[in-house]
Amino acid sequence: PSAGSLASSPSAIPTTATPAATSSAAPATTFAIVWAIASTSATLPSSTTAAVASPAFASTSPTGTRRRSVATPMAGPIAAAATATSSATWSTTTPSTTTAPPIMAAAAATAAFAMPALVVAATSFASIPAASTISRASATISIATALPHLSFAPLVRALAHLDQGLKTMFPPGFSGLRGPQTPIFGPDAEVCIDSDQFVQPFFLCEPPEQVRFFMVLFCLSAAAGLILHHGSASRYYSWFAQANMPHNKVRGMAYNACKAYGIFPIPELSIPGFHVVGWCLVGSILLACHPGLAPRFFLFLSIPLYFLYFGQLFCESKHGGHGSLLLPSVFLLLALSGGPRSTPWSLVYVKIFLGIIYVAGALSKLGVSVWFGQRWCGSTMQAYLIDAMWSRPHRRSWVRAIQGFCVKRWYICSFLALSGLGFELCWLPVYMLGGHWGATIAGAVAFSFHLGVDVLQGLDFKPFWCPIFWVFLPDVQAILTGVPEAPWTEVVAQGFEEEPFRSSLSALYLLVQIVVSLGFFDIQDKECLPFTCCPMFALPRNMFGDETRAGVMTDFNLRDGGWMDMAYNFSPWHKKMPLDQASMNELPGKMMVWMNSEKYSDVIAHFLREEALGQELLMQANFEVSPKLSEAISQFLKFLGDCNAEDWANSEKVQEALDMQEHCQQLFREDALLARSSESEADGDLKKPLTRAVDRSTGALLSFFGLLK
Repeated sequence: PSAGSLASSPSAIPTTATPAATSSAAPATTFAIVWAIASTSATLPSSTTAAVASPAFASTSPTGTRRRSVATPMAGPIAAAATATSSATWSTTTPSTTTAPPIMAAAAATAAFAMPALVVAATSFASIPAASTISRASATISIATALPHLSFAPLVRALAHLDQGLKTMFPPGFSGLRGPQTPIFGPDAEVCIDSDQFVQPFFLCEPPEQVRFFMVLFCLSAAAGLILHHGSASRYYSWFAQANMPHNKVRGMAYNACKAYGIFPIPELSIPGFHVVGWCLVGSILLACHPGLAPRFFLFLSIPLYFLYFGQLFCESKHGGHGSLLLPSVFLLLALSGGPRSTPWSLVYVKIFLGIIYVAGALSKLGVSVWFGQRWCGSTMQAYLIDAMWSRPHRRSWVRAIQGFCVKRWYICSFLALSGLGFELCWLPVYMLGGHWGATIAGAVAFSFHLGVDVLQGLDFKPFWCPIFWVFLPDVQAILTGVPEAPWTEVVAQGFEEEPFRSSLSALYLLVQIVVSLGFFDIQDKECLPFTCCPMFALPRNMFGDETRAGVMTDFNLRDGGWMDMAYNFSPWHKKMPLDQASMNELPGKMMVWMNSEKYSDVIAHFLREEALGQELLMQANFEVSPKLSEAISQFLKFLGDCNAEDWANSEKVQEALDMQEHCQQLFREDALLARSSESEADGDLKKPLTRAVDRSTGALLSFFGLLK
């Protein structure tokens, strides 16, 4: 439909509802009515000196000289919408006194444009009872039916009002802010140029071509990760928000639920609010891809939305932990990038920020190793791989075979440990000293590193961490096209000359990350995420030596999303947020955790309750543990206790330990299956009415959009 069709004929929107969707017809009808009001109420200033006649624009500057038209990505759609709307006029003169102040009019028009979305979110979902999933689905279908009939005239008018208001408040001669010489979204819109003559407002200024290229790829990848995993996040939060356990009373970042940047608390969201924030985050990230829709604004908007969304999932198996911590920092650094004719210095800051995190992880391992007086070597890698085989066993037998092959060979474990440590320690110098080739190699090695961690340890960094590696694509292009190499120091220096304020803010952000890394804030319980020293797996290990031993077994796969991750956190014996028996009974699956704490270090004692220290065997599960399973775990611990620290390199001893581990897991699966069978018989195998009413594919679709619990 044309842009002005709804404004001229509000009755064109279908407002009838089928009998099956009667309960949801009102939200869709309200949505349509509000949009119709917005389409007719947001009028422009009554200036007629530059009426739009066609999409091909030629304009006259305020001084009367003719200026060439510049094609922008938004010129076509906006021109078409403006042409179809008879009242859509832009002017370079001051609005008449009969119109409202431009900024007030812009605010009113923008609010009118945003109102339908608020009506949809509030009326269609919040007002419908949570149990009435059919009503929610019907409301969604009704709203979708009305969408094709909507007019985007309110948005065009709001943007024009905003432009007019900015020009009025900050004229070209205003000393406090260099105003734009031409309308931003008008018919003669100029490409943003960072110069004394033409400076568009900050939020509407396009980044350099290479930065925009990375921005689009990064945002599309991050949005794809959010969409693909929203179904599991929805299932998890629907359970977590209603579970009777202390963990759902807090919100925050990573497994300790810390405040954003260590300062800003993250509020608790309702289940409908969680879905609204999640899809707003997706929309904001996608809108940042369009250079004509104020990408910087949407990048800045994505930062608080990120904290709101991921802060609800701090202990979820896919979104929790440190796997998504790069997102807000990259959003901020991209939002602070230079103009279209600036050098791509912000890409250098993104790469250096990533390198600082890797170096921080290496320094954490080395520092803790010195503190413990124990080398971070092959025995450490072996212990963490076996931990993953307890809590995150892979579905594929060939992956489990690779894990077993690696842990039985000391030289492979040593190679993996030392190469991983060397990768983290040398990644930043390789990038900074290697030019385009060094950057390309560093990016490829880092991506391969995270893929290996995913396969061997079940820690998935692909959705929200790996999109950053698109930043090395310009380096690949430079190698393929033979572009002369420019040292990163020159790029940063040129960026500081071009954009001293934004460049200084970016450098300050990196400086804070350096301080957090060198200060080991995470280790000192001073977390200020997303700044981090990445102390994961920093503790040196030897499962055959004198150490605290523990394991987790579940009948759900922690490699997938949608589960509470308890591999290294929330045990019943932790000081912070312990998972007691009542909380464990709330879990949607069967789990068992065990620990031997006869030998413990001061670091371990810092995390565990005093009564849990010095115990031969601690065990807790949310089902009845059979004597066979309890005895098998006791024998496993006795076997390790009788070994020497050097036995980690003895393939026969390691194979025996793996056989005992497999036996324990088999007994656990039998006990868990028996417990589930008993519960099914007790409950009469009852299912929710909606689950019976819809087939599997429909249920999966509703669950994806958060309409089915």
